[in-house]
Amino acid sequence: MNLKMIPTAYAKKPSMEQRDYQIHYNRDTALTPLKSRLKSHVHPHYELYFLISGQVNYHVDPHRFALKSGDMILIRPGQPHHAELIQSKDPYERYILWLHPSYLENSSTESTDLQIAFKSINFQDSHLSLSGDMIVLLDNLLHRIWVQSQLQEYGADLLARIYIKELLIIVARAKLNDPPCERSKPLNNEKLLAETLDYIHAHIHEAMTVEHIANHLFVSRSFLSKMFTANMNISLHKYIVQKKMSFAKQELLSGESIHLICEKFGFGDYSTFYRAFQREFGMSPRLYVQSMKDVR
Repeated sequence: MNLKMIPTAYAKKPSMEQRDYQIHYNRDTALTPLKSRLKSHVHPHYELYFLISGQVNYHVDPHRFALKSGDMILIRPGQPHHAELIQSKDPYERYILWLHPSYLENSSTESTDLQIAFKSINFQDSHLSLSGDMIVLLDNLLHRIWVQSQLQEYGADLLARIYIKELLIIVARAKLNDPPCERSKPLNNEKLLAETLDYIHAHIHEAMTVEHIANHLFVSRSFLSKMFTANMNISLHKYIVQKKMSFAKQELLSGESIHLICEKFGFGDYSTFYRAFQREFGMSPRLYVQSMKDVR
């Protein structure tokens, strides 16, 4: 079964009353009408916000965070917060997961408090900047939660809750295991980094290389690679591959043929795409599609 990802409309988000959780997938390209709705607000539930793409400054009183793709915001009940959108070529795309406090309390054990992901640890509070591998993992988990929340099939409700627990444990471990203040360091070469990310997003369907990007930005390949790795905690080449794989994964789940995806994302031939997919997800493209059908 193919399940098309239809973004949740802002006006149609139901209340959290009598609900354990809600997950929303939002994708906006026209930001002007959206901006008027993004006023500072509070709510009585936890919120996990995961930015897929777009240019956003996120405010969680009293802090302001300049977000990049794959960043996460963790909001506790009663914390004022809002997004400040910046005009960009990229769509404003994100997952928002709402969690009722009583649901997290009842799902916790004596040794594992699921609310700890939202607590201040190692001087990390609301903002979590993730490594490339972690971004792919959490993006995949959020997608699975969203899929199961849309289904009426046997076991879908339990699978969604299993994935939510896994997500919260991974996020808590990331905060617990990170050195204090590591994520608070200012970005170096912020303009060059933004231009690099813009170029990747704009040419995601091409067979781009680090050298292509360096030539376009008039910098050396070595300098660009070192700058990107220092700021993103992932190599530029690996980031490009992961970004292509993330888009390719969505295309596979929407029913697009593997050979068309190979061409669409500039892999040249199936064997190259197969090897890259196997490295990223630990299974072949066909097996991945089948595994997602099995859990649905």
